[in-house]
Amino acid sequence: LENESDYVLEFTTQNKIKPGETVITFLDNNTDMVYFEGNWFKIEIYNPAFPDGVTPDIEEGIFSDSGEFNVTDVVEDDTREITEISDSSFTVSGTVKADLDPGVIGLRLTIEQQKTEPFPVAGIDYDPEDDTDYGLAIVGVRIPFGDITANPDLRGFDNLYDTEIPIRFTREKHGNLQFGAGLNIIDNRRELTALHDGLRLTSDPEDDSFYVELDPESLTFLSDLEAEITLLNYYTSSFTIRKTEFGVEADYDSPKDEKANNTAELVGSSLVFTVDGFSRYTAIEDAYTLTLEASPPEGGTVEDLTDESPYTFYTEVSVKAEANEGYLFVNWTRDEVIESSEAEFDYLILDSDVTLTANFEATSTVSFTVQKEDETPVAGAEITILESNEEVASITTDADGKAETELTAGNYSYAVTADEYEDYSGTFTVDDEDKDITITLLHVGLFDEPPLSGKINVYPNPGNGLFHIEYSGQAGATITVEVLSVTGNLVYVREFHGVDVLRETIDLQHVSKGIYLLRINKNGRTSTIRMVFR
Repeated sequence: LENESDYVLEFTTQNKIKPGETVITFLDNNTDMVYFEGNWFKIEIYNPAFPDGVTPDIEEGIFSDSGEFNVTDVVEDDTREITEISDSSFTVSGTVKADLDPGVIGLRLTIEQQKTEPFPVAGIDYDPEDDTDYGLAIVGVRIPFGDITANPDLRGFDNLYDTEIPIRFTREKHGNLQFGAGLNIIDNRRELTALHDGLRLTSDPEDDSFYVELDPESLTFLSDLEAEITLLNYYTSSFTIRKTEFGVEADYDSPKDEKANNTAELVGSSLVFTVDGFSRYTAIEDAYTLTLEASPPEGGTVEDLTDESPYTFYTEVSVKAEANEGYLFVNWTRDEVIESSEAEFDYLILDSDVTLTANFEATSTVSFTVQKEDETPVAGAEITILESNEEVASITTDADGKAETELTAGNYSYAVTADEYEDYSGTFTVDDEDKDITITLLHVGLFDEPPLSGKINVYPNPGNGLFHIEYSGQAGATITVEVLSVTGNLVYVREFHGVDVLRETIDLQHVSKGIYLLRINKNGRTSTIRMVFR
């Protein structure tokens, strides 16, 4: 410099802005400091280093979950107002913009060429050491896009740090999950982004799928809470609520949840129940076990032909019993009540577990030998065996005149018929031993002209219980018509006087099916014809 006096070098100092001394006061009565689209936002910012009379330049932005400051307008441009600094403070106000990403409002100030680092907007009560977001100016808190909604909408709450009314998460046409008051959504707003993956509500009659689950890993602030569940379109009156881990399908072996089942009720077509804490709760239509037993066990085998146990209400199940050698199937019983006398039948499942017992009885072999007077065998003889007038067996002799059957202990009657031989009947008793019965038939020429004059016609024979009789004989005679069982019991008798041609229908539908003898008597002469009622 030629002349140092021509220049004066001055050094000035200024108070640097210290963020730690910045105090933010909220002036908009938004006590929980959560802002939604259209909310009015106003804060006062104070720092002793702020110079009066200056209007700060402000850069707005959002602190993301990772802590990164993303510059973006937080308030609508035409509503933003920034005052000049007075007494080391100024105010910022405006209407909050739409579609802001969830996060904490942040600001970066430039005052007289001095730029601060971005800092979160926090109330005077905010303490970062408390591990809570309460006191921060938070925007963009919402249920993420999807088919699950919150009711009421989150913006309808005055305090999302400690909700004062219940909140219900709803999936349209499926149901809802309601939590009580006191949810802390502010500190857990980040978990809301996982709601549609971590919360599943399914009520689908077509797939018979009814369950609700909440991921305890991604939605920790909800996982331990009591909640009321409503599943729509549930029409089955019998059900059990079963609990499994998140993502694990339930089946009939899954454990029942005590609280859910004790509180469950069907209201119209909605199934409502309460749970304590979360994993997965599934409503499964009640199913019942079908147990088959053989009595005695060595008597035979039993089989569930449907083989899909457990069974739901009103399922028809086919069961089958097969007797072992030396035994005979008797019937199926449930609690000693006979369900069927058929070895194979369909059982209808109702509303309880069922034990069906197939009852078998030990049998003895009953052997018949049918012969002529000269002891030559009679082949083709039909032997009908009855117990209490009910047919239990029908067998035919072979070329050696032999026939046999298996029978349980009891008292029986039998009737033997063979062409050209007189009918024969008798009784026998079966005990624990095999039995041999020999029958001698008398040849009478069954198809020869009967002793009565005139022709006797019986039809249909065999028949269904209605037998039509035609007989023509001597006019003016008295005719007696009798029907006897093979054991000799008279089941029908009637006299006819002065008939020329007898036509009569005999109704045996009131007696047991079996073999009967039609006897026609006129003037001391008799003809007997066998009738079979099937």
